[in-house]
Amino acid sequence: MKSQLSGRFTAGVVGCLVLLIVLPFGREARAGLIVDIQPVQICLDNGSDCSALGFDAGLLSDFWLEKAGISLNFLDSRTFNSTEFHTMDSNSQVSSFLTTLTHPDPVAPALIRDGPIHIWFSNSADFVIESNGVVGFNRSWVKSNQATPQQTLAMAIALGFNLGLTRVESDPIEQNLMAFIPAFPIDLAVKTLRPDQVDIVLSSPFLVATSDVTVPAPPPLGLLWIGLAALALLRTRAPGRGLRPGQVTAST
Repeated sequence: MKSQLSGRFTAGVVGCLVLLIVLPFGREARAGLIVDIQPVQICLDNGSDCSALGFDAGLLSDFWLEKAGISLNFLDSRTFNSTEFHTMDSNSQVSSFLTTLTHPDPVAPALIRDGPIHIWFSNSADFVIESNGVVGFNRSWVKSNQATPQQTLAMAIALGFNLGLTRVESDPIEQNLMAFIPAFPIDLAVKTLRPDQVDIVLSSPFLVATSDVTVPAPPPLGLLWIGLAALALLRTRAPGRGLRPGQVTAST
């Protein structure tokens, strides 16, 4: 009896030790993709009447994570005081603001390929498009004086421009994010991206790899088999194995 207990004890110890060795191998870091976004509110010269940030950050994050597998990192918003650009009344003014080599905002990245992606918010006349962005570069503009659903969709489209997408003119699926349709749905949750669009997004230089995401990983098979075998040995030699309720083991 003493030798049996000793054998069971040894098998149990071996099994537990092996599993303790295996468990740390059971998770690994996998590189995720993240893009930094800098919202900028345009105010009057004296710092008053700043544009409103009304977009739904959660919905935006869910869309890009689900459709393209990337995470959005919204930096704390900052302000840019400029009465000149506080209200933009034409598409040409918006385009000039985004494409000028020496940007009016002194804190904007010096190079248009440098992150983070900057999105400026300002008021505009009703006839001005809701958003605009420089394809593949770090500058976008979103109309601030619009409701949350519209502003959220406009920001998603602006990010699409920054990540390399262009307007879709003939996609039969009007739910495509970049489709230019006068009466397109404003609900971002129903928008889609084609596989070729996802490929373009994933090649953007603004995506940064991060290893903060941990996922299950298979442990070394040899160690796993040893641990399982040791535990099986303990189980087969355990007293009372296979007894029905009410039965007892015979003592020696």
